[in-house]
Amino acid sequence: MTLTLTTTKAAQDLGVSPRQVVNLCRAGRLPHHILSIGERTTYAILPYHPDYIAFKKANAGKKKRQPPAPAAVAVLPLEAQFDFEDYRFQLRRGVLLGVRASDRTVLNYVKGVRFFLSYFGEISPENLDRMERYYQDKAIQKGDTRDDYYPTRCQLFNAVLSAAKYQHYKAYENEDYDHSEIVRRIKVKRPKPVNITKRQAVFEPNAIKALIDAAAVCRDFTAYDRILNKALLTVGYLTAFRCNGLCNIRLDDLDFSGHRNNGQPSITTIDKYGKEVTSPFPPDAQAAVREYLTIRKAVDSPYLFIGERGNHLTRDTLSKRMGRLGRKFGLKGFTTHALRRSVATAVAMNGDTLAAQHLLHHAHLNTTQIYLKPSVPRMLARLNTLSLSGG
Repeated sequence: MTLTLTTTKAAQDLGVSPRQVVNLCRAGRLPHHILSIGERTTYAILPYHPDYIAFKKANAGKKKRQPPAPAAVAVLPLEAQFDFEDYRFQLRRGVLLGVRASDRTVLNYVKGVRFFLSYFGEISPENLDRMERYYQDKAIQKGDTRDDYYPTRCQLFNAVLSAAKYQHYKAYENEDYDHSEIVRRIKVKRPKPVNITKRQAVFEPNAIKALIDAAAVCRDFTAYDRILNKALLTVGYLTAFRCNGLCNIRLDDLDFSGHRNNGQPSITTIDKYGKEVTSPFPPDAQAAVREYLTIRKAVDSPYLFIGERGNHLTRDTLSKRMGRLGRKFGLKGFTTHALRRSVATAVAMNGDTLAAQHLLHHAHLNTTQIYLKPSVPRMLARLNTLSLSGG
């Protein structure tokens, strides 16, 4: 006889989710014991307790929410329903997307169309609505699909929309083809993908200096983290390295004497796309790195920045560290890339956009101009110097 139940077993018995069982235990509505296994805390539910039996009876009449069953696979083979060969050809021609699709894009679109036809049948507005409900209810899990392929809602929508355009194109290939007609007929709002290129915040040099000074003395961090944070912020700001480049700095890449760069101290790293870039090594950055080297963990790692536990700082850990610093000191939108944008804007505001381009290691000046963001305080200061009064 089972005297206790796990949260999963109790969830099955009560017809709720395991998370709801945990919340009920925390609220004191289910009798339980708390078990501590190492650092993990779990709940042992008491199924024979009167309170448990009363709760089960009270919820017995409630209808359990069941996800809709997946649609049956169409009887006809997929190749008989849809001409995938001609569909690939039209994708490569650029008729459906407006540009010639690469081999990888063609492969992903074909997978998406096969996925849709397998679960929803023909391509129609009604089935697109069903697809929306399936993604909301998560009726199809990743392990249930063929070849373990489970596209996101946006990926699948784009693939199906291209297939609908293809069917419309084949039906009216002898007439003028207009994409807007099939988009209007589908009547489904395109899901918005996450905009990963949105403009990030830009901070004034005095704000960055105040952040470095505050991070170097904040008692909420250990002594090691205070010096490490100061070095990361100083080097990240003055060298304008990306997050990858900052993580990939090696001890051998530090040139304090300048013998590699015509007497100018420099710092080298492997940046985006495996490209080796070299930036000036200003005195403030040298001082911060020298201070950090005195307390750096003695581990067998070629990389410069090592965490307090002796692990190399990866891109994810560095991004989380910068985010914590920004939230701690009230800088909204503070990231490693914000440091890069800030120093580029500070250099360009002094009238030297070409220097900002070289600092950011951009091949084209147009790319640098995308990074730059006008500084409102400086803009107002310059406007205040203008005079429209005569004389």
